[in-house]
Amino acid sequence: MAVVSRPPQRPDAASSRRRARTRTVLRALGIGLAVLVVLGLAAAATGLYVISRDLPSIDVLSDPNGLGFKTAQIFDRRGQLLYELNDPSGGRRTVVPLNQISPNLIKATLAAEDVHFYENPGFDPVATLRSGWIVVSGQGQTGASTITQQLVRNVVLDPSEAHQTTVRRKLREIVLAFQVDQRYSKDQILELYLNRVYYGNQSYGAEAAAESYFGVSARDLDLAQSALIAGLVQSPSELDPTRKDVPRTDDGIPVATKARQRYVLEQMAGHGLITEDDARTAYAQKLTINSIQIDMKAPHWVTYIRDLVEQQFGDRTVYQAGLKIYTTLDLDYDRRMQQVLQANRDVIQQQGGDNAALISVDPRTGEILAFQGSLDFNDQSIDGQVNVLTSERQPGSSIKPIIYAASFLKGWAPGTFVDDGPTCWQDAPGHQWCPNNFDDKFHGQTTVRTALGNSINIPAVKALEFVGIPTATDLATRMGITTWGPDSGKNLG
Repeated sequence: MAVVSRPPQRPDAASSRRRARTRTVLRALGIGLAVLVVLGLAAAATGLYVISRDLPSIDVLSDPNGLGFKTAQIFDRRGQLLYELNDPSGGRRTVVPLNQISPNLIKATLAAEDVHFYENPGFDPVATLRSGWIVVSGQGQTGASTITQQLVRNVVLDPSEAHQTTVRRKLREIVLAFQVDQRYSKDQILELYLNRVYYGNQSYGAEAAAESYFGVSARDLDLAQSALIAGLVQSPSELDPTRKDVPRTDDGIPVATKARQRYVLEQMAGHGLITEDDARTAYAQKLTINSIQIDMKAPHWVTYIRDLVEQQFGDRTVYQAGLKIYTTLDLDYDRRMQQVLQANRDVIQQQGGDNAALISVDPRTGEILAFQGSLDFNDQSIDGQVNVLTSERQPGSSIKPIIYAASFLKGWAPGTFVDDGPTCWQDAPGHQWCPNNFDDKFHGQTTVRTALGNSINIPAVKALEFVGIPTATDLATRMGITTWGPDSGKNLG
């Protein structure tokens, strides 16, 4: 039987089939991609709906009484009022129109907080995506809040939600910021922001800040003053220009506050809002910060508690949520301890001191009963507002009991004899450290008990040499001391 072979296939037929298969695959991929897009959009819409449910109304921004903040109160252990963190009228706040606020402050605020304010839709899409990626990828957190978002967080959101750092809160904030941007003009939003933002020291809004820190109206702020005030928004407590317990520049402004002012000026120059010469001149200008009078009971304790709750709950919650803060302090006892300090002021000065502090702790509970951070809170000659109790300082003789406790763990006892005689230790190459005693005398062979009871220096150093620095610091750390710095134990008293 004859076999008839198939004629050879034409190249164009094979090519047609390949093209058909390719079209089929591409069509399937296109359909799949379309399905994924639809599902993604549906999921996004569902998520947005869930997140946007029960959003607070932005109508509060149109309410002249929309701030509605309540005064926080601090009490002692018996319910005696120590201080209200806002005055009865709700803190320092005078609402002024935008045209009564210095253009310098407006430009400084835009440069520091939201340079693209007049172009963005209430939020910065690029910065938001970048921030989201950093969070999702586990690289940490970063700020991406526009002026409109800050306004929403400070006024529209409930304080309990505003303090959260969740993705849900951020998304709700963005939705609300977009709503605000659609309803209000940019100038209206900026005016609302500048009248409501917190600048520290109970100063809400630009007018209050200008009056508090420089004694002028917001319309009269110069460039240097404006850059400093605009910089405070980032952290009103940490950057407080009236702080005395931090390193300061020659003109008395905290170093961190001055650095923030410089950043704002550089941002203004970098975005063409001022010239570089203007920025340099403003930074070099010496500023005089008003001394803000504080009238409170147990002032060092109040400021200590205020700082603690600010760290835990945030500035807005502390100053607007009406907190009632009950503390362990016994005000009557604290006042008696203040009298003890005042009665011994002459003795302190005769011994070469100009200040002193006192803390009284119930050993059974650890509760602080009295807390005197200086001889006189209002005495500027001794920097009385500086809290000596919380300021970092060398431990001096207070470290000696821990050193001796470490020596007991290694075989010494209260009756162990130690030679209190002239002794030098190698401190650095080519340099020796030869400590003396407070009375400039040496006492020969003395027991640990006597050396500690009389705070004799050289036996304590020899005890440290015996146990070794790692052993002593390990014991001290286990006892709660964690802020070791260079030369922590050298200033023996």
